[in-house]
Amino acid sequence: MKIINSNRIVDYKKQISKKYTKVFVIIDNNLSPYFIYFKEFILIKIDATEKNKDLSLIEKIYSQLLSCGADRYSLIIGVGGGITTDIAGYVAATYLRGIDCGYIPTSLLAQCDASIGGKNGVNFNGYKNIIGTIRPPKWIFISPNFLTTLPQNIIREGVAEMLKGFIISDAKLYKQCISYFSKPININSKTTLTKIDSLAKKCREYKLEIVKSDPHESGARRLLNFGHTIGHALEKLSAQEKNKEHKLLHGECVAIGMAIATKFSYDIGICSFDTLKNITASLSKLTLPTALPKWAENKKEEIIKIIQKDKKIKGDFIHFILVKKIGEVVVKKMKIKHLNRLIDSL
Repeated sequence: MKIINSNRIVDYKKQISKKYTKVFVIIDNNLSPYFIYFKEFILIKIDATEKNKDLSLIEKIYSQLLSCGADRYSLIIGVGGGITTDIAGYVAATYLRGIDCGYIPTSLLAQCDASIGGKNGVNFNGYKNIIGTIRPPKWIFISPNFLTTLPQNIIREGVAEMLKGFIISDAKLYKQCISYFSKPININSKTTLTKIDSLAKKCREYKLEIVKSDPHESGARRLLNFGHTIGHALEKLSAQEKNKEHKLLHGECVAIGMAIATKFSYDIGICSFDTLKNITASLSKLTLPTALPKWAENKKEEIIKIIQKDKKIKGDFIHFILVKKIGEVVVKKMKIKHLNRLIDSL
């Protein structure tokens, strides 16, 4: 798998070999200003939301591929955020038992984390990515210019995922990230884009190193789930809420998950109070949430029940990621029946 950086969006075409009979671009409808960059290919436009990320959407894409004559020598390109690259990767992995694909991630979250590592999949009955494969794309094309059209809340959720990477791996980069994003930024500035891309690159490099050593998540790759066990459970509940004000972005759920996992780490004596204070204060400084929203406070037992169906369950145990200090996290193998210990930290 290659990762290509370029300030010129059209440079992605250099990755398309002449061996491909047809090129299909699965692209988020929110990216209509960018459709022109893919006009010579077959566009499959999707509404990339967690609600739509299910098998019914996959079936529709399969139908379009079939009707347009996609064969084993076709290429699929996923253009969009993490939801789109997940969908494109899953379709490519399963159509005709697997055809080539490439990713063009357009959100900060996707550029620093979601598109990296080969995991792809869809939700089922509201459970996040419960159906999927591990199959990396042939290439990932990253252009920071895509970030200029993103609203602040979407940039912020990407920063949450970036922070996750640095809490796991590098205290110095964690400090840099907090320092940089705690001030107002001009996303249209070349200097800003260069700095963000530099931090995102560090995040990608760490994740790639982990994935290379443990592609199927039997060891070190579990560390990348920091904040996600609780975050995914909260995301499922958020999706069920009818009140739009209760909806949470993935990165917001991860931020809450990280804060709660850190509180739990402190409660059971794994990290110091200074570490707890540092992480929660830093998340707050970046205007990221650090506690359950009010609507979820009476749903703690539901959160535990959802966690019990998490992908990280192995028999009677779950691998839960906790913090020792910034730059170092650990895997704690917990008995499922002991998950109720988490409730006091929620």
